[in-house]
Amino acid sequence: MRTIDGHSHMYQPRARTNELKKSVKEIEGFDIDLLLKRLDEIGVSQIQTMPQEMTRMRGQWLGSNELSAEIQQCALGRIISFAAAEPLDVQGVFNRARLKGVEKAITEKGLKGVLLTPPYGHYRSNDKRVYPFYEKAVELDVPIYFHHSHMFGPHRTAL
Repeated sequence: MRTIDGHSHMYQPRARTNELKKSVKEIEGFDIDLLLKRLDEIGVSQIQTMPQEMTRMRGQWLGSNELSAEIQQCALGRIISFAAAEPLDVQGVFNRARLKGVEKAITEKGLKGVLLTPPYGHYRSNDKRVYPFYEKAVELDVPIYFHHSHMFGPHRTAL
């Protein structure tokens, strides 16, 4: 039987951009062989993992696109990694630099899709400012994973 986990984040403390771990080797306690062994023990043949960018409202990342690519390389075929992006910058303007970064992560690093997190970035999925990311995903033939789940803490209205 083939089982694929819905999604996971490779643990790394939420960090400001200048504090991000750049390599799997820098993550304290991360052991790819132990991870794969435990996945085998519970019958999970593949996992899908991704970083999470929260720079627009929180100035933070959970992981990075570079780290996501490196983790995928540790177990090709078992770990399917996505890129993350905040499609709007802190001023609420289309984030052209991030779109280029996502394209590079997919075309050069082999990432398999894009994570967008509207609740964390305070935008709506149907915001026209975000459409270039959808167009790029279609062009590159990769899926977009929307993180539309419950958020802890006080309610915040999307911009």
